[in-house]
Amino acid sequence: MAEEPKELTVFTAASLTGAFGEIGQMYKNETNVSVAFNFDGTQALRTQLDNGAYSDVFASANKKQMNAVKNDGLMNNSSIVIFTKNKL
Repeated sequence: MAEEPKELTVFTAASLTGAFGEIGQMYKNETNVSVAFNFDGTQALRTQLDNGAYSDVFASANKKQMNAVKNDGLMNNSSIVIFTKNKL
């Protein structure tokens, strides 16, 4: 049987810091799995992924960068879901 993860790595747009911080704490409380966040601009996160960085979750703030990561084969494309929208 595979060992359960102790930590998830989440790359997410800086504009989602507040919401994801709360979600991460709720997830840890429910599962006892920590969440390590990398909050940055979506293009910067994409560049990190392009350069070999690892993330369990990538939450993009725009479709352009999500599509670029998808087209570069850097993620499980069947896992892509629009789960929220935000605007300035």
